[in-house]
Amino acid sequence: MSLNLSIVGDLQEKVFGVGRIEDSNSCFIPPGKEKEICGLGKGEDCCIFLTLSPEGFQCEKFNSYLAMQLLYRLDKGEINAKRIGNCKLIPKTVRIPSPRVRR
Repeated sequence: MSLNLSIVGDLQEKVFGVGRIEDSNSCFIPPGKEKEICGLGKGEDCCIFLTLSPEGFQCEKFNSYLAMQLLYRLDKGEINAKRIGNCKLIPKTVRIPSPRVRR
């Protein structure tokens, strides 16, 4: 017996392209776009792959190790976010500036 599976994105949802951060498997979220792209502040409608680093918000959807850990936590009910965003990886590497040091 064979089973045919397909995964289809929500055609109503806007698909955002994210570029991989140089020397990393994480992706860059442009400053100020974390609400629009990832649903920051929307409770369960926030993407599970949104993370925060000293450089700003990042997407971990394409970071296989961390993505697997986040999916595991979602399955166990350990995180508030429930949405898996439908962003796509674009063939662009992003160099992000060093974080500002506050004194």
